[in-house]
Amino acid sequence: MSFRIHAAGSNGFRYERDNCPDDDVFEAAAVISALSASGPSVGGAVEGAADYLQPSVGVLDGVSSVATTTMTELLRSTVNFLAIGRNTSRGWISVGSRTESAVWADSTGFARYEFYDDDDPGAEFIRTILPSLRESGFNNYGTFRALAMAISLFDSHRPSSGPPTLLIQLSK
Repeated sequence: MSFRIHAAGSNGFRYERDNCPDDDVFEAAAVISALSASGPSVGGAVEGAADYLQPSVGVLDGVSSVATTTMTELLRSTVNFLAIGRNTSRGWISVGSRTESAVWADSTGFARYEFYDDDDPGAEFIRTILPSLRESGFNNYGTFRALAMAISLFDSHRPSSGPPTLLIQLSK
């Protein structure tokens, strides 16, 4: 399942993107891998389905972990680069997230990070937004990638004067 990101910030910044990749990329790869490993017989198909339903730790799990770690570090670095600019002490980044469900109540989350004199603003930003991302099902590499892209584009857009103010909304 993909998601949508919308960001709006100071000095007229706007960014939207639909169909951002989610963790489902690795689930689809696991299904394809299990089916391609199974033979053309009924027994092979059963073994492939069993491997998908009860997978052992494998290559795809490792790839997913590496992707999540890499995108988390990219997000951290992007926020740190934004914090290097002048007048960030009164700036903030807010992240709202919502997962719609036809069966039960929607899952939502909201967090706001305010720039202070943190030693590592990127790490503090991630610590601030992580609980709300978990609540709404957005704690994955695709979310970190999309957030890093939006913040990087915002940093390129905004002039060096004035505090950065950025509102990001995620929905699926």
